[in-house]
Amino acid sequence: MMQAGKLDRRIEIYQANEQVDGIGQVAEVPGVLLAAVWAEAMNFRGGMPYAAHKVVEAAEIGFVIRYRADVEAGQFVKFEGRFYQILHVGLLGRRDGLILESKRVTPCK
Repeated sequence: MMQAGKLDRRIEIYQANEQVDGIGQVAEVPGVLLAAVWAEAMNFRGGMPYAAHKVVEAAEIGFVIRYRADVEAGQFVKFEGRFYQILHVGLLGRRDGLILESKRVTPCK
């Protein structure tokens, strides 16, 4: 069961758009604003793992929001000025809410 008092953070959900970067690769970037909703933010994991022999920043966060039929994996969440890409959308209860498992991304410009 979801507790409304825990939904104390404001997030924005964006549709994903495809954009070609400077070297011709297609990347998904935040597009049109879909909704601004109240959420509970939960840190899953953070740290600096190794990738390609370099230390890279990784931050995973979960957002609990009221149920919406238009939210899906691949979209973006803007929270505290940073973008997170939604990796998985889990159902909470009987359509009481959604859990958005997300990772921090830096959109190309």
